[in-house]
Amino acid sequence: MKPLKMAHPDGHTEVCYDSSGSFILTSGSDGKICIWEGRDDTDTTTVNIGDRIFALAFQGGRFFAATDENTIRIHTFPDGVGDGMVTRFTAPCRHFCLCDDGSILIAGADDFKIKVISMEESECICLYSEHQAPILSVSVDPTKEFIASSSCDGTVKIWNIIDGATEKSLNILTKCSDSSQAKSLCRMCWSTDGEFLLIPVSNEVHIYLRSSWEVVRKLSHSDITDVINVMVMCSDGKHIAVGCTNGDIGIFEWQNNKLIAKHSHPKHLLITSMAWNPIKGGELALCDNSGQLGFLDVIIGDKRENNMSVTTKNGGSVFDDMDDDMLVTTTGRSPTKDNNGDDIDKFFEDDENSIDIGSIKRSLNLDNDDTTDSIGPSKDGEESKTVTAPAPVIALPANIFKPTPPQPPFQPGSTPEHLSSRFMVWNSVGTVRQYVSEDENSIDIEFHDTSTHHALHIDNKSDYIMAALSKQAVLLASREDDDNPSKLLCMHFGSWDSQKEWSYTMPEGEDIRAITLTETWVAVATESRNIRIFSIGGLQRQIFSLPGCVVALAAHGNQLLALYHKGMGLPGDQHMGVFVMQVQGSSKKVLVNGDSLPLTPGSKLSWIGIYLNSFSEEGGIFSMDLDGIVRMLNPYFGSTWCPVANTKKHVKGKSDHYWMVGVSERLQQIRCIPCKGSRYPATLPRPALVVLPFLVPLCDPDSEKSQYEESYQRSFILTKHLMDSGIEDDELDKRMRENLIKLFAFATKSNRDFRALEVCDMMEDISLLHLAATYATRLKRLQLAERVSEVMQSRQDEINQGTNGQVEREMEDEDEENKDTRKYRSIQNDNSNDDVEENDEPEAKGDEDFKTFSSGPLLITNVEKNNKVKEKSNTRSNPFKIARLDSIEKTPKGTQVFDKMEKSTPKTPQIFAPIPVTIKKSTKKPTGNQAKLTAFKKDDKASKDGKSSVKQELLSQTSEDKSENSISNKKVSAFSLWYDDAKSDLMEEHPDLSEEDLSQTATERFRTLTKEEREAWVQKAKSASGDSDGSKKRKLSPEEEQDKTEDRKKLKTELKPLSQSTNSKLAKFSKCD
Repeated sequence: MKPLKMAHPDGHTEVCYDSSGSFILTSGSDGKICIWEGRDDTDTTTVNIGDRIFALAFQGGRFFAATDENTIRIHTFPDGVGDGMVTRFTAPCRHFCLCDDGSILIAGADDFKIKVISMEESECICLYSEHQAPILSVSVDPTKEFIASSSCDGTVKIWNIIDGATEKSLNILTKCSDSSQAKSLCRMCWSTDGEFLLIPVSNEVHIYLRSSWEVVRKLSHSDITDVINVMVMCSDGKHIAVGCTNGDIGIFEWQNNKLIAKHSHPKHLLITSMAWNPIKGGELALCDNSGQLGFLDVIIGDKRENNMSVTTKNGGSVFDDMDDDMLVTTTGRSPTKDNNGDDIDKFFEDDENSIDIGSIKRSLNLDNDDTTDSIGPSKDGEESKTVTAPAPVIALPANIFKPTPPQPPFQPGSTPEHLSSRFMVWNSVGTVRQYVSEDENSIDIEFHDTSTHHALHIDNKSDYIMAALSKQAVLLASREDDDNPSKLLCMHFGSWDSQKEWSYTMPEGEDIRAITLTETWVAVATESRNIRIFSIGGLQRQIFSLPGCVVALAAHGNQLLALYHKGMGLPGDQHMGVFVMQVQGSSKKVLVNGDSLPLTPGSKLSWIGIYLNSFSEEGGIFSMDLDGIVRMLNPYFGSTWCPVANTKKHVKGKSDHYWMVGVSERLQQIRCIPCKGSRYPATLPRPALVVLPFLVPLCDPDSEKSQYEESYQRSFILTKHLMDSGIEDDELDKRMRENLIKLFAFATKSNRDFRALEVCDMMEDISLLHLAATYATRLKRLQLAERVSEVMQSRQDEINQGTNGQVEREMEDEDEENKDTRKYRSIQNDNSNDDVEENDEPEAKGDEDFKTFSSGPLLITNVEKNNKVKEKSNTRSNPFKIARLDSIEKTPKGTQVFDKMEKSTPKTPQIFAPIPVTIKKSTKKPTGNQAKLTAFKKDDKASKDGKSSVKQELLSQTSEDKSENSISNKKVSAFSLWYDDAKSDLMEEHPDLSEEDLSQTATERFRTLTKEEREAWVQKAKSASGDSDGSKKRKLSPEEEQDKTEDRKKLKTELKPLSQSTNSKLAKFSKCD
């Protein structure tokens, strides 16, 4: 043994190597970690961690330390900078270990608990609490299937790493009440293939077979007399080193039961830790309880190859002794004493290491011979021993498929259940916190807005572990156990009566797995794959089944989101389905039925939310996985999921994470809590929220073009979603328009005219196309400007077709209603001048008030009837009928529309003229649109001829007849009424717009009206049409006409003349028509 070095003060000392084998790390009771650059280093690097360090390990360029703060912390190597916290216990952690690839950490503490931590997710995936005393040591199976743990309760338990089920419990240790009083630290190890577990018991090493968990051999030697305290396996898998409480150190070839070296501590002090060099297999570092560091050089490898056992693929033959002496003694015979010794000598002359198949069969108990064989003297002079041959082992295939365990159910916005202080839920309403200790199990409910309700404190006697919170109630649920069924409790603090609580006990076999609630109803998912719907007052409303095990629930308004397992995914992946339906209202239907939820490969879901239940305010469905990728369901692209953020790009350390609690679509922000060195926040002090921006991960994100594209895509999705939700956001719309213009300008300047035209195809607003054409013309890109004009014309045609179709549908509805309700309607009393002034513009055709004061009494004569018949027989359109929406809408393609225009309206051609003129100016050359302008002039001339013929037919009628007839034949739509009412306001808002642009703006504004507002204008139009039809129900007799004419003339003479403001308004109305 090399001379010892003083590394730390007296007390428990740990040692380990880095992955390169060049550095040695030690820790002690002084709370410091010393980094030694080789065994001869005297100037060490010291890192101060805490007051005391109980365990130390190195993995993946970082070292881990368990301190007296009851935590396991990570530090970078070699500078020792803190890189986060792995986990926390309620008592000191005495020992921990990591698997070979560093993906899993297992730690045991004095609080009797063992945690299995996934390092990739920084999450406890299993909590084992079957021990009844402090934990001494833990060891993980190389295949990551089982874990062995020793405790002061005198047991060694072997349990499953996935579900924590105990496979075997061994009562082989001495019991004690505290780890400081334990006779041994009982450091265990596994064979490299995981087939054998080695446990130090007193001064022996018991070897257990994996298939049966029975002892197959006890490794011991007469030179090792004291209790074995620690044990480590060499990287070659063939040698183990044991350190005893009296300072003895033994090196064994454990497969051959050979002690190849023994050393003793100079002062016979307790050996507290040992570590093999991962690169130099013959170097062993050790520490004692006085803080000293020492090294041993062990001769292993080629010099001892002939003395090492031959390991076969059969698991049981690993203990078969393959040298000459062991083979001979295994047969129970000695060559020197056998009668046929010459034959035996000749048999072994061929090969010194030949194998007797018969002896191997007998050692494996494959024949009828006794299974107990005597081992004769070896070449080293050791005494013969009698051992029991191991039981036969059936070799299993090396590559066995292991399915990925499904993700267990969870509550969005909650932290894991094993934490003593945790959040049961955090959403936009408030927080629900649970505190669990030996003396207390309570729940605290706090509201972000104190006006909602005062804080609540609940004694958690029923052991509730799930919670959901809304502005009306808080929902709690407990799990089923051996004595009590699962229970649901609703505290309806928003109720107006005196009964504020109701509860249900679930039927047997229906353990509650997930819960959610809104302000009017509650949903509960159970183990039997049922979802139960309750009203907020406690009525049982619906029950239905999911096709898989539930993972999470979320809800808002009348929509319920359920996430469930669809089946087994690819190795390491989860396969989940999304189910969204409306559970209340007149329409109960499924919106999303079983669409797969995308997750990052090998990741799990950490948060999902819909509306208020999970803090998504405006109604989008969002999800986040453990890799920090946030996705949004995009219903405008085939109900696909679009990644909108990556929280991992905002963390500072590798172990840092963001815990998501909500989303704001309008602000395009993610609300979350930063967690330093952990995946979940602590409850105290109260964590602070931070916001992270949305960022769609496009290619080449640093380029200017990609930034415009990303901003447009993000704004487009959210703007569409908000519009469908009935929310207008001018800022988002403005940003989207700006990005389109910038993309067009960027493509134009880059000589990418084809790409610029593709940008124009994305523009829905004609005004943006007009700006694009103007910009292209300014840059003298005439070909591009011409193509933009074509796109603008095509877009204009689509708008006109949609508008005309809408108007025709409205008029068809009006005609059908008039046919069904057509009855004789007498003319009511005419309204006074005050009514005219109060209604600035007439509501619709056939308005009696307007007709009385604008064109005199109503006269329905035989001439008028004949005129109507004549107009119908000539199939000529009424020149007064088209003074409606067509005259103020956008320009349709073709000249046939102009035939329907009212010939007496002088400003109508100016409304349609700007589009041909604009295209001509933007392209700087004559186009096909000029032909349309010429055609318009020709049609205008023909229209004048038609107008003169119509006037000649009406000359025989009085001026009152003509006015009355024109008004009664006009068709009024909801849009024309609204436009007449809002035109003055639009002109004030847009004084620089032409008639055409103003009409376009009016059309777009009318489309943004809510459904209720549109319905109101439609009803006004229908009522106006009904009055007009009522006036034409029955032709009056000559006597009735004469009496009515005299009454109207008398009334007209009694009325005062109209005011100047009224006359101006009426004149304005007539011009608009």
